[in-house]
Amino acid sequence: MIEDIMLKSHRLVDYELPYLDLASRFIDYFNIDVSNGIVDFTQASNEITKRHLKKLGMRFVDHEWIMAE
Repeated sequence: MIEDIMLKSHRLVDYELPYLDLASRFIDYFNIDVSNGIVDFTQASNEITKRHLKKLGMRFVDHEWIMAE
C-alpha cells in the first residue's frame, strides 16, 4: 500500500502524498516508540516561500530563482 501511494504521487501530478498516513504506517511497521516525541501542530499550506526555495538549493539571481550549483 505504501509503495502504491508513493508511485501514484510520483506519477499523477494532482495526487497528494498523505505524509501523515505514510509516516504513521512506517512508525507502526518498524515499531518505533514515539511516546516521548514532541508534538508540533502545523496548518496545511500550499504556499512556497523563499525559505522553502533556499532549502531546495535554489538562489535568487537577476530577478529569478535558479538551482544553485
